[in-house]
Amino acid sequence: MAAFPRLVMTYLLCLTFVSSSFAYDFAARRLAEKVEKANQNFEKGKVDEALKGYTDAQLSSPDSPKLQHNIGAVHYRKGAFDEAVKAFEGALLNEDRKEKAASYYNLGNTYYRQGAQKGDMELFKKAIEKYKKALEINPDDVDAKYNIEFIQRKLKENTQRQQQKQDNKQQKQEQKQQQKQQQQQNKNEQKNEQDKQQKQKQQNQQQQQDKQNQQQKSEQQKREKIDPEQ
Repeated sequence: MAAFPRLVMTYLLCLTFVSSSFAYDFAARRLAEKVEKANQNFEKGKVDEALKGYTDAQLSSPDSPKLQHNIGAVHYRKGAFDEAVKAFEGALLNEDRKEKAASYYNLGNTYYRQGAQKGDMELFKKAIEKYKKALEINPDDVDAKYNIEFIQRKLKENTQRQQQKQDNKQQKQEQKQQQKQQQQQNKNEQKNEQDKQQKQKQQNQQQQQDKQNQQQKSEQQKREKIDPEQ
């Protein structure tokens, strides 16, 4: 089963009317024809024509949650996810439980697509919330169950990636600190060696000077010592 395998479309208006008024019957039939034409355009992939048909129909039925649902479906198909969310939220006023569950399901789809588009895991969590709402109304919705499990795996994988990224960052920092400490240690050892060599050089120079002084002193003493017989 593929992820997000369905995008629910609801048929908007029944063609059987209670009213016996000819004028009302005619207007309702005209509205139903517009909606049916928009549905057909949607199914053919003519999303712009479908959207125009649904918005035209809204002039006669502005509060219709079914129209909101299908407008949301068009925006979803177009990739306009922000507009789709607004429309599907409006469709939740639907009193038909099955159609309301469908709107929750499509909201879940939309939040997932938004999250994938923006790289926002919080939107993934919102998607799960909407699928759970759909399941509260329709516990047998296997697609909603599958999508919850699918997104939960995505969230787990993301958490693991973030943890791995954090571990790698920490490891690099530790390596950098170790390198810095090693460089400082090498620098200290080099300085100590230089100091040692300098000290040894000074000692050698002092010894040489002492030796020269001793020789000069010895020669001076020889010159000062005169044999009486001579």
